[in-house]
Amino acid sequence: QKVREEMEEMFTGGSLTDLVVRRRDGMVVPRSLLPMLDTIRQMKVREDDIFILSYPKCGTTLTMELAWLISHQADVQTAQSSRGSRCAFLEAPAILGMKDWEEYYRNMDTIPSPRVFNSHLRLDMLPKELLTGKVVFVARGVKDCVVSYYHHNRLLKCHNYIGSFLPFSSLFKSSHLPYGSYWQMLGSFWQLKYHSNVHILWYEDMVMDMMGAIRNIASFLGYSLTGEQEGKVEKFVDFNNYKEHCKLGNSSGWNKGEGHFV
Repeated sequence: QKVREEMEEMFTGGSLTDLVVRRRDGMVVPRSLLPMLDTIRQMKVREDDIFILSYPKCGTTLTMELAWLISHQADVQTAQSSRGSRCAFLEAPAILGMKDWEEYYRNMDTIPSPRVFNSHLRLDMLPKELLTGKVVFVARGVKDCVVSYYHHNRLLKCHNYIGSFLPFSSLFKSSHLPYGSYWQMLGSFWQLKYHSNVHILWYEDMVMDMMGAIRNIASFLGYSLTGEQEGKVEKFVDFNNYKEHCKLGNSSGWNKGEGHFV
């Protein structure tokens, strides 16, 4: 109760303060997600579906863009449109407060292949047929993760965190933030590292060798790009180019003075 009261005070005005905790592993999700979980679990997965999975702020956006571009022949023109029109966030209705969440999930069946999804949910909350498709799990060093997650929570109005970094880091360490424990999330997917349809990578490795990451992901997904296409992908995901030319979401959902959502 004390933690709940502290969070309601520090996340004042945010829409994600009504959280529930799963005792056995400390997973924390919005209460509004609970009625959606069965629909997510029963989702029909296609063999060419691509799932980008991670703890928040571990390189999800970069990996998702790489996967989409690789699987769509480096179509950088279409990629300049909003990610939401190209990639589906599995738990979006709960995080963004969508009322007609059933329609959101029905519409996933109409997305042409290859579909790209992203999620921060634990393995047993994801589609039962998950491993029918391709799974890319991206991890990031815990220190950079928590700093990025702090700024993310200050930026987005749905979180609306108004506190300083120190109490935020305490909530992170005690696994009270949305999505719970960083370590539990990493461990739940590490057990699948030898599965043929699972590829685990680190954000730090990607940014250190972007071309190598493009080729490794393409090989795992079963796509082959020309040298010219590889160059287009690499240029597109360059941070400065990406920030200037791509739609980075609905800025009306950002708090002014807190940066951009990338």
